[in-house]
Amino acid sequence: MDSLKWIGSNAALNFEGSIGVAEELLSIHVLLGTGKRGRPGKYLEALKRATIIMAVTAWETYIEDFLLARFRDSIAKAVKPQDVASSFNAAAHRWLETHRHKPPELARWAGDSWKDTVRAYVDAEVAAFHTPNSTNIRALSRRLSGTDVTEHWHWRGISTSRAAARLDKLIRRRGELAHQGKRLLEENADVRLREARDAIALCRALARATEMNDRAG
Repeated sequence: MDSLKWIGSNAALNFEGSIGVAEELLSIHVLLGTGKRGRPGKYLEALKRATIIMAVTAWETYIEDFLLARFRDSIAKAVKPQDVASSFNAAAHRWLETHRHKPPELARWAGDSWKDTVRAYVDAEVAAFHTPNSTNIRALSRRLSGTDVTEHWHWRGISTSRAAARLDKLIRRRGELAHQGKRLLEENADVRLREARDAIALCRALARATEMNDRAG
């Protein structure tokens, strides 16, 4: 159980459940392919591709949940807009772009109502979030909290820039596989077992680094 000590949030707990599905897919591939000679059948190959797609899905859900939970904790404690300046300013900027500024609408910013307006903005931003690469995560993190969560991505032998580069490569790979559609079952093998395992390991390492460094900060 020592390997699970890094889990410190519901986001991390849910991540482990989701990444476990990716591990199960890969285990099925290994189990069904053990002892068989020649290239694995197309359905076994699809399991490796599905593993990568599921691993990235688990990562995307984790980083959304993590950033949203951190924001909700901050705004619950906030006494004034300056306490959550980044999300407040981003929400206000968006509101000014999309409203005609009629006096009754200004009531959304009166008293504690500003919190509801900012919450609605953040919820919409997270719901619309896709492609969880380093650039998009950095931008979302800064809008929501004024900090760059990607700075947490480092561990033994891996710098933040290298971790980000590995993530970006994986996200591009997920995109390639996800857009193949039914060709997932028609094309020759193009995903190595090692690649699928590395995808799981990287997503877990990123989640772990995010949790541990945020907790330490």
